[in-house]
Amino acid sequence: MGETLSLLQPSFNASVRVETRYERLSGDAGFLLLRDVLDDTGIIDHLAGRLHDARCPERVVHSLPELLRAAVAMIAQGWGDQSDAQRLHNDPLLALSGSDRRGVGAAGKTLASQSTFSRLLDRLAQGANQEVIDAAPLELATRRRLGTGASPAPVMTVDVDGLPLAAHGEQPGSDYNGHVRERIHYPLIASCAETGDMLGGLLRPVIKKPAANIPWASHHR
Repeated sequence: MGETLSLLQPSFNASVRVETRYERLSGDAGFLLLRDVLDDTGIIDHLAGRLHDARCPERVVHSLPELLRAAVAMIAQGWGDQSDAQRLHNDPLLALSGSDRRGVGAAGKTLASQSTFSRLLDRLAQGANQEVIDAAPLELATRRRLGTGASPAPVMTVDVDGLPLAAHGEQPGSDYNGHVRERIHYPLIASCAETGDMLGGLLRPVIKKPAANIPWASHHR
């Protein structure tokens, strides 16, 4: 594990010691749990097999599944800004949990650059790719239910709720919301009441009436 180095002993409590090691360290152990969740759902393989990736295969350093895992992991762990990719470039757990590699070889990976993630988002925003992303939650929920062997339900309830998401700066479609007291996006999220599965989402401008655009849910019947 390497030599442990004592950095300091704070004066307010002599029982506390701050130590470090030469190894690369991470404070985001949740990345490892999230990787298991992503693999269990099959969402990354589902998307990677359907999304169009126009990059030249011979020049690809980070595969599409690796980029998708890392992008989801950063958002889930609270690193929502693309510029955070530079700060997390050498985080060992983020690179390890997103890597396609197995064994000790996965430890040598580093995170993709901020510009690479920007290009990823541009590709995901293309029309054909957006359709794949929009359809994925419903397809995976259907596949998961069939996999359990559950018999067809005569009636299932689709819950549709607004979800306030903090905006970074004055992003298009965002606005100040007096209820949550911050600038937000306010997308609609459709989920199955009986199973808890997410079925889809609709990004819409922040509006005064939360129930607006509810007819969109008929798409998930």
